[in-house]
Amino acid sequence: MQRNDRKRGSCGGIITVLFLFIAAFILITFLRDRKALKNADLRPSVSSEKVREYLEEYIDPDTRVIFAQYDGIQEDIDSWQSPEAAGMTEEERRDRAEYRLSSDYLEKEIRRALRNRERQICVIGLLSSEKGYMNNSAPGSGYDNSVFRTMPYSTFWMKSFEAYSGSLSSGGLWRQTWEDSCYVYTFDYFDLSGEEIRDMENRIDEAADEIIACIPPDADLWQKCRTIHDELVRRITYDNDSGEHCHDLYGALVEHRAVCEGYALAFRYILNRAGEACDIVVSDWKEEADPTAHAWNRISAPTYEEYIDVTWDDIGYTDGSGNPVVSYDYFGLTREEMTAIDDHNLGSGLFPELSEPEVFNYYRHEGYLLTEYNVWDVAEVFRRQYEAGSSCMTVRFADRQSYQTACTGLMDGGGMDQVLDVLGYYGTFWYTSNDDVCTITVGLGSYLETG
Repeated sequence: MQRNDRKRGSCGGIITVLFLFIAAFILITFLRDRKALKNADLRPSVSSEKVREYLEEYIDPDTRVIFAQYDGIQEDIDSWQSPEAAGMTEEERRDRAEYRLSSDYLEKEIRRALRNRERQICVIGLLSSEKGYMNNSAPGSGYDNSVFRTMPYSTFWMKSFEAYSGSLSSGGLWRQTWEDSCYVYTFDYFDLSGEEIRDMENRIDEAADEIIACIPPDADLWQKCRTIHDELVRRITYDNDSGEHCHDLYGALVEHRAVCEGYALAFRYILNRAGEACDIVVSDWKEEADPTAHAWNRISAPTYEEYIDVTWDDIGYTDGSGNPVVSYDYFGLTREEMTAIDDHNLGSGLFPELSEPEVFNYYRHEGYLLTEYNVWDVAEVFRRQYEAGSSCMTVRFADRQSYQTACTGLMDGGGMDQVLDVLGYYGTFWYTSNDDVCTITVGLGSYLETG
């Protein structure tokens, strides 16, 4: 009896295991099909071959087709989590996941194309909010998010790019409206081998390390920013006419000739190598690339934002000894101060204003900011700079009325003679004033305007 019972028990166990296996298979199939249905709206309804046929007059036969809203997402959308998802509904979380995952994937694929110097890519289903990867910044933010600039070394080997955008809906290829978008990007590169590019990268790093070596040991963020700012002004000449690399890191750090984009890229690259966060700010953002837009930097402190425009601090003067004059008029301005200046419009702030901005602005930090005009206070500010070895002294006034009074008193009222008497200087001098930030600068000796 025991033997027979054992046999019956063994047979029942087999049946039970078989039943559980079948049930598990059905459950897995159901969950997989359910997930497939949930993600059905992400699947492209045509192949890349069909896209090639439809766009044959716009793309090359070997152009990669990237399905932005599908290839990088697939089933990851269900497991995506982020602190920003806290408090979101499931629908909101999935929408955010779709955006984040597709954005990350698209950036990775664009970087891949640029690294491999692909001539062309075709992106299908690109959200309008993701276009900033190919242009100047994220819409409305003012902060640069262009993949061209955020790649290591930027993309100094790329000469230019062109973009075609359109819709495929007229061909009946797509099910969803967001899938209709088609973007074809065609890149033009300098004639450089991989070895030449690596050599140029090494030269960029050597130049950056030279500047980092100038930073004092145990320097804080402010001192790092000032050192990099000063070295870039001394080393770079503003020039948008000569050289193929005036918009990139190589032009700024190796050829020493650049426009604002080169200055901003160099400042961020070196400050990042020095262990600090920094962004590039682009004014006059438009969905299409704008050659007139201006670029400068935002310092990413934990609780505030401050701005440095190295380009505008390179005023193009050399002093009587032939040394470049370093200005600090645009070093450490607040959002309110910066947005009041032409060509420096910004979107909404990412961080609150600093309650005590004197910790970063150069003139506040160094004690060269006056709240009212008094010729002897100006003389004291200049004396401190003169005795520190400077032949070019600057004072800033806290309000426009005091500044205008100082301009009249120093330039027309004989106040400058009194100031120079305090310094014990009786030679030639030159001066400039800056209405943007209410500063007056006096240089001893002659000067040469270099650009």
